[in-house]
Amino acid sequence: MANYQFKPADRMSTNKMHPVSRDYPVMPRRVLGESGLKVGQIGLGTAALGRKGMNAIPDDEAIFIIEQALDMEACLVDTAPTYGDGRAESLLGQVARRRRSQVVVSTKAGYFSDGHSDFSGPAIRLSLETSLKRMGLGFVDLLMLHNPPAEALTQGNPAFVELEKLKQEGKIRAYGASVSGSAQIKAVIEKTSSQVVEFVYNVFNQEAAAAFDLALQKRVGLVVCQPLDSGFLTGRFDAASFFQDDRRRFSRAEISRRIKLERQVEPLLSAVPTVNEFQSAIQFALAHPAVSSVVPGASTWQQVIGNVTACQRSLDPETVKALRAFWEKELKAVPLAL
Repeated sequence: MANYQFKPADRMSTNKMHPVSRDYPVMPRRVLGESGLKVGQIGLGTAALGRKGMNAIPDDEAIFIIEQALDMEACLVDTAPTYGDGRAESLLGQVARRRRSQVVVSTKAGYFSDGHSDFSGPAIRLSLETSLKRMGLGFVDLLMLHNPPAEALTQGNPAFVELEKLKQEGKIRAYGASVSGSAQIKAVIEKTSSQVVEFVYNVFNQEAAAAFDLALQKRVGLVVCQPLDSGFLTGRFDAASFFQDDRRRFSRAEISRRIKLERQVEPLLSAVPTVNEFQSAIQFALAHPAVSSVVPGASTWQQVIGNVTACQRSLDPETVKALRAFWEKELKAVPLAL
């Protein structure tokens, strides 16, 4: 088990619905590849915080969620301009400006909310400058290309040329790409000078693991997103569940399949009585030594606490082995839609 410390939160809440001045378990940081960035095993994804409309989290609640994550040293906060057309970045900026030394800000460029993409050098620079203005920051710690096409994954590509320039100018501390699948992860590692790669990896989506040994060898930091498969690995949904957020992209058949698969793995993920199913799923994503940090989303401060406390223990090797065997049997040949 990791050597966890306990310390009080460094701010006081004025909201009676929130905890005030209590001790929380916090985690030691680890180096993110050769980037020089030190991050916690658990971070915070902000896609949910960027939601607008009837599913929007109020600004003060979203800000409190970010504060809670930083209090627990979940310092890697992952965002993107596409999360609520910049809303998530704006909210993060309100916290990051006050607590800059405590947060590792990661954002993206190249992909836009309307679905179009532009990975030209000028577009990457403009995207970063817009993000910096939106957040009120002078630099970001990590900038990643957001779902770039396979042909862009070479250091000579204009996008990566621009990323290197931005790094030399001090506007970013490290760069990389957010991609899908082991082939693209390997391309980023082998064909670019990226220090970090982000990708989906969880009990239901394990194909990316084929690139983990290469990442260790090349000392490239790996950041896992969607460790809970958009919430389907929490046990909260059933066949009647209806979604009005980004999970609308899944067909009813996909939703039904995910729920059935969750029912199959639930006994494995709930084997330890004191650990919730979703915490075991997070522990699985952390089980490989190549993974530097996992950035689950959160829509409440309680979820932040649950996410972070997941890394107080490790998933036992036999359960990890069983979950990998489950994927090999049930999902390797017929993967789920991302």
